[in-house]
This record gives sequence, structure tokens and C-alpha cells, in this order.
Amino acid sequence: WSASAVSLLPPPAAAKAVHSAHSASSTPRLTGAGACEIAHALHCASALRVLWLSGNRLGDQGGAALAEALPSLGWLERGCQLEELWLSSAALGDGAATALAAALPKLTKLRKVDLRFNRVQDEGALALAAAMPALAALSELYLQDNLVGDAGAAGIAQSLPSCPWLIELRLGGNRIGDGGAAALAAALPRCALRGLRLGANC
Repeated sequence: WSASAVSLLPPPAAAKAVHSAHSASSTPRLTGAGACEIAHALHCASALRVLWLSGNRLGDQGGAALAEALPSLGWLERGCQLEELWLSSAALGDGAATALAAALPKLTKLRKVDLRFNRVQDEGALALAAAMPALAALSELYLQDNLVGDAGAAGIAQSLPSCPWLIELRLGGNRIGDGGAAALAAALPRCALRGLRLGANC
């Protein structure tokens, strides 16, 4: 991929090294086909700590392929290494979000998930909400600037009391109205959030 710099360094490597798959901002960007190739490479990248594919046109095809490969980074015999997953501005919709929701609980050290500036609606948000209690290390979830409405926000709110490790939730720039805000407000006394961003919902 000449225009998207990708670094996937499989073992052997320093145990504490942080390896990243990082996409450059230049064009052309990775598409679903490129994401499928990266997904295939993940099976031999068990030391990966940070996966950054933001700013590419992965789409639901690429997101689903990535989701299918992610559990290979969480096999117990290898030890789960992945700590951060960056997928902002990647043209991901509900299909990709639902596939990711099924895969992410297998990554037991995952601390940060960035899904900003995508096309995730209530269906995808509800799938992620259902997975949240199983993400035992997740401390930051970024979902701002998607298409999440009241139903998705209410689903996330329902899961918050079961996520004592989650301290930062970003939901600004969505379609959350009074109903979703009320559900989130009701959950606040029963969760550990330190930061909740809801600006620019309309």
C-alpha cells in the first residue's frame, strides 16, 4: 500500500514495544480490500498494541473483515496485547459496528476504542452497548459525530452501570434528543464516568 503507511511487526520483537498500523493522510486511502489484507496479516501480529486505521474508506466490508481477525490478537495462549483501536473517519456503518461488538470482548486488554466520524446509527450503537459490560478493560469509548439517536443512547446508558472501568464516553455530534439525554442522566449516579461529552447533538 504505497499511500498508506502500514507497520505490522510480528514477533519476535521487544515485549514492551508498541507496534502500530498507521494510515497516512495522503490519498488514495485504504478501502475495504486493503483492510481485508491487513486483517489477514493480524493473524501473525500477536504483539500488536495499537491499531490505527483512521481516515481510510474501510466501509462495512473492511470493518467486518477486521472484526473477524481481531480475536486472533486475544488468544489466551498468545496473551492479549491490543490496547487501542482507532477507526475514526473510516466509513463504518451499523454492519461494521455490529461485527466489532461481537469481536471486541475477546480483547481483554483493550482500553480505548475510537469510532468517531463514521455512520453508526442506533443498531450499531445498541450492539456496542450490549458488548460494553464484557469489555473488562475499556476506559474510553469515542462515538461522537455518528448518527446515533435516542434508542442507541438509551442502550448505552443501560450498560453504563455494568462498566465500572469506563471513565470517558463521547457522544457529541449525534442525533440524541431529550429522551436519550434523560436515559444517560439517569445512569450517571450509578456509573464511574468522569467525562461525558454530548455537545452538538441535533
